[in-house]
Amino acid sequence: MGKCFTYNANGSLLARDSGRSHGLRVLLNVQEEEYTRSHDGYHGTGFMVAVHAPEVIPIMSEMGMAVAPGFQHLVGIGVKEVTAHEGIGGCGARPLKYLTRNYSREACKEDCELDFTIDMCNCKDFTNYSIDIAVCTAQQYQECYIPAKARYLQTDTGCEAGCPEPCSNTRFTTQHSSCPLTRNYITAYTKAKGKTEEYWRKNLVILEMYMSSMTYEHIEKQLEYEILDLFCDIGGALGLLLGASLLTVLEVIDFLFITVFSMVFDKNKVHKIDRGDSSK
Repeated sequence: MGKCFTYNANGSLLARDSGRSHGLRVLLNVQEEEYTRSHDGYHGTGFMVAVHAPEVIPIMSEMGMAVAPGFQHLVGIGVKEVTAHEGIGGCGARPLKYLTRNYSREACKEDCELDFTIDMCNCKDFTNYSIDIAVCTAQQYQECYIPAKARYLQTDTGCEAGCPEPCSNTRFTTQHSSCPLTRNYITAYTKAKGKTEEYWRKNLVILEMYMSSMTYEHIEKQLEYEILDLFCDIGGALGLLLGASLLTVLEVIDFLFITVFSMVFDKNKVHKIDRGDSSK
């Protein structure tokens, strides 16, 4: 993929306001004449750009967007914070074997790939400088590392399935638009920097990245129906049913008692009246 550069890697620089005037503006030179064959299948000129949190390892094949030369690219950025309690929605973390940075699902996936390729080749890619393992030689890289990486992408090891989403993370949304550079701008840039207009039209990239808004979206995941609520509902239902059944039984007993007592009272009353009439 070529060399990678990260701007604001530790997250210390903050945006004062939204809009292009408070964002990042960079001019990039593709230098197409230095391109070599890509092992990752990138056959066009330009750059891959990703916006991510500092703790997230950018996997450019999944989250990168392409910016082509000869264009001015505008990227509006939105922020979304997601928090959840441990275990809700399958969130959590797992210990990583090779990477020691803060946990993220991207770091976990890279750790799975590293584990596979190191087991196959007993060496690492030169970009993984933090791992205390020998760097692959040119022959190992060509004959073992590249085939091992391709084999990993085609093999379901089950490792990435055990990489949960972190319970707290920051996600960035992007809105990308672009327009061709004008002839006047290319002409003025050529006079200032030299070379030819054709060269800069094929190699110059203007990239502007800025916050779309100074507000952000916060999502908190909670259990809508907890186990305690379930027990309370069951207890309430059982209490209602048992209470209704006992009340019904007491009402029947009361009704029978009143009915029998009334019949006995009425019979004794009639008997006393009959005895009084016969004595007269």
